[in-house]
Amino acid sequence: MDKAAEALVKRPTFETQKFSFNPFRAKPKATAESGLKKVERKPSTPVKVESYTFSKTVGKSVYTKMRAMDTSNAYINKWQFNRFMTSAIVAIFSLVAVAVMNLKPIYFGGGIVVALLLYLIKGRSVSGYYTRYKFNRNLEFAKFARLIVPLLKQMKDGVSIYSVFAQILPRLQSPIDRKLLQRLMIQITDRPNDIEPYIEFSKSMSGTDFSLTFMTLLYDVSQGATDDNIIENLGKEVSSQLMDVITDIIEFKKSKFTNFPTKIVAPNMILIIGFMVCMMIYQFSQMKF
Repeated sequence: MDKAAEALVKRPTFETQKFSFNPFRAKPKATAESGLKKVERKPSTPVKVESYTFSKTVGKSVYTKMRAMDTSNAYINKWQFNRFMTSAIVAIFSLVAVAVMNLKPIYFGGGIVVALLLYLIKGRSVSGYYTRYKFNRNLEFAKFARLIVPLLKQMKDGVSIYSVFAQILPRLQSPIDRKLLQRLMIQITDRPNDIEPYIEFSKSMSGTDFSLTFMTLLYDVSQGATDDNIIENLGKEVSSQLMDVITDIIEFKKSKFTNFPTKIVAPNMILIIGFMVCMMIYQFSQMKF
């Protein structure tokens, strides 16, 4: 293991600092034989426990997608609060308008419909963000795999998988990916014969079947399966996966241009539908039931 790799292992990380202190560990007693002095401790400050009430009302699908994008519970709670307040303000404004302007209750119903539409549209927007996020994650993992495959042949000369990862680390562009790889390097140092760190890395970085298969084969290579045929087949799979990801991105970009005429016509349709709704409300208001 080279000096850079040793420095990386010894460097304190969030995980090692977080779990280095065990509050349930037995404390040594102050006795005459031990020579320990009893030290008076100041009362600790109570920990503030935050409540994420609104995040519980997001919905299972939206919550799962936002958590998959590494969104914190605090941000989800704030996002859901803003989403709820936007719809509530629209509904309250329509109620005040009906009361002040002495309008018919049907106008308040229209305000409720608009509030519900805004609530649903903001929830569906998460799906679009999640789709782009998955594209980026798959592309980044394909880049990682493309970088590491040519270096696997070095392992036949006695180079460890840790040293291979150390060569890849500075070449990763995303800070998140670098942190994930650093965590994997620390875990395989502590558990060199365990496949679980590789599986956890594949789920955190991409979460696709290809990433799981690739990291499983990478674990086999780290355990001594350094046959040239395995590495060559692995390289072919990486190239094929990278082309599939690029094709998906191209199709996703083309879909935006395909719907471009629809986006031009849509504002006009909104105006027409709004005018029709207003006319219907006016006609219903003139009827005497």
